Amino acid sequence: MPNLREVSRYFTDARLAAEGARFDHEPAYLAEFRSHGLSESAGGLFSERLVHYLEPIAVPEAVEETKRAFMEPLLRDAVGRLLRSGERARAREMMRSRYYPRSFTDPALLAQVLAARAPLGLGTHAYLLARRLREARGKWLGRNA
Repeated sequence: MPNLREVSRYFTDARLAAEGARFDHEPAYLAEFRSHGLSESAGGLFSERLVHYLEPIAVPEAVEETKRAFMEPLLRDAVGRLLRSGERARAREMMRSRYYPRSFTDPALLAQVLAARAPLGLGTHAYLLARRLREARGKWLGRNA
């Protein structure tokens, strides 16, 4: 997952591209910006917003795998955040993306699929419990390694 500064840059670039801007590569250092209380980065650049702008941008076939490698973690994060907040319909919409990973051997992805399809309330609570158990397991393994 890219850091916040990288996400901010991608978010801005994606919005410009969605409005029809064209880009060229300039290898030289051009500018720096700062964050303030009203900036996009201060309010949180949520992955579901970034996915909304990046997904429709067409890329050459040679770059498609790179786009997929960038989009998959964004979609996993977006679906997880939406499920935790109870927005199951939006989570299911994100899961229909061609960039959402389709591996059902990954327990985290399987938990997302089950939580998105479980009866209302149960899915969100089960997903939150699964996340807490995974985090607790990680802490326990870290202390006992």
